[in-house]
Amino acid sequence: MARAAACALALFLTACGSSPAATEEPHEVGPEELAGLLASPTGIALVDVAGRAGREEYGVIPGARVVDDDLASTLPEDKTTPVVFYCVSGWCSSARRAARLALAWGHRDVGWLSVGIRGWRAAGHPTSAP
Repeated sequence: MARAAACALALFLTACGSSPAATEEPHEVGPEELAGLLASPTGIALVDVAGRAGREEYGVIPGARVVDDDLASTLPEDKTTPVVFYCVSGWCSSARRAARLALAWGHRDVGWLSVGIRGWRAAGHPTSAP
């Protein structure tokens, strides 16, 4: 069942939603920048699209919203709230695809953790159990 949900999410991120305009691209966020954003009093919405297996192996970044099936319901209602997505590693394209969808849906400040949770942990930042 978990594998089916992960596959459904992957298909959703690949096939659903309209494509954002060519000029609308999410910005890359590094681990130190993300740590600063998370510590900021204004806050951000951090969204984990790693999937169940990735979360079981690497944990989650504390405070992250976890997407299992419905990306749209995971996003903040206020489309001016900064949103950062992450997956397992820089090789995983789910975070960048999800960020592009958020832009297409009208979110204005959207980024993706280019090194994923593996890079986050390698930089010495905390994770928690899923």
